[in-house]
Amino acid sequence: MALRDFHGRHGRGAVAPDHPPVARTMPDRHHHKVVEAHDCEEFPVELQATLSKPYHYVGCGLNNVYLAGIRYWLCGRCRKQYAEIPAIKELHRLIARALVCQPALLRGEEMRFLRKRLGKKSAEFAAILGVVPETYSRFENEKQEPSPTYDHLVRLYYALHSDDVELSSVARSATDAVLGAKKKARRPRIAATMKDNEWHPVPQAA
Repeated sequence: MALRDFHGRHGRGAVAPDHPPVARTMPDRHHHKVVEAHDCEEFPVELQATLSKPYHYVGCGLNNVYLAGIRYWLCGRCRKQYAEIPAIKELHRLIARALVCQPALLRGEEMRFLRKRLGKKSAEFAAILGVVPETYSRFENEKQEPSPTYDHLVRLYYALHSDDVELSSVARSATDAVLGAKKKARRPRIAATMKDNEWHPVPQAA
């Protein structure tokens, strides 16, 4: 299954292949705004994502995910980008695994990503963690920082209830990769490359 990821300088999101024309607002010489509608797919510039120049995949809801080994297109008029992301389920599983095993505490958007991967509603997930929905909403919206205990619970619950067999094994052995979150640890960049029709994580430099 492939997903179309479509975003510009100030927007992000995943859309279906037949997305509607973009309304582009531009100033004229008298500084009045005029709207020029166009279909980005009529002005494509094809590019190849590489490890040195990866595609910034913001459609997953995270701002630190970069992909290589795929083609993407740049609109020659409004500079918006779109890409067809193959094997999306496998890619999101890899991203979730990176989040669960990262040393830094989970951010709100990362908690949201893991919750949605499990197919849980916000109120339902709040009950699982033992907090009221309003508190959990503040976690995801980064208006309240969760304690390391809640951070660990989110990781463990995801690892035990997701479709990732490797994470389930890690969780059951209660290794530091799952539980060793450190508040001030450097947040790594998550990168993946498509090779032989499969997603592979890109090792981070020491």
